[in-house]
Amino acid sequence: MRKIVAALLSIFIAAASPFALAKEKAPNVLEEYLEGAGAGNNGSANVKITVVAKKADKVTDSELGAAAIHAMLFKGYTDSSTCGFGTSTNHAALAGSPTAEMEHGDYFKHFFESGSHMGYVQLVENTRRVVKYGKQYKVSCQLTVNTAQLRRDLEKQGVIRGLNSGW
Repeated sequence: MRKIVAALLSIFIAAASPFALAKEKAPNVLEEYLEGAGAGNNGSANVKITVVAKKADKVTDSELGAAAIHAMLFKGYTDSSTCGFGTSTNHAALAGSPTAEMEHGDYFKHFFESGSHMGYVQLVENTRRVVKYGKQYKVSCQLTVNTAQLRRDLEKQGVIRGLNSGW
């Protein structure tokens, strides 16, 4: 009886993990890393996304955009390109907490599967790089994310709280 309960519990935890949605939206992407790539303007952020994949040619621009938005929403990133003397600026996750992905799972599943995330992302031309990494590949690209518009739209949908809602 204990083995059955333990097996069911482990299946439930694996299915409800925060990475379950990421695997559904981008089956070719195994890992994602986001870092700052310079100062943006008018509420945008210039970032560099790096994804690890089994096959480099299978990673699409949409998957790179989805990985960047996913990391920006739930992980945050560090930007050391605009700071001097070895310092860096930390940018917190827009969603506030990692549990927001599970709380609003239906919204984010539709958000990534429908391709509406690409309305906030603009890839910079000629910045896609592929590096062999053991038996896998690291695919990186620089892009611009309209964080101000993304935040406004998520606040309208009730997914995240507004900046002035706490006062």
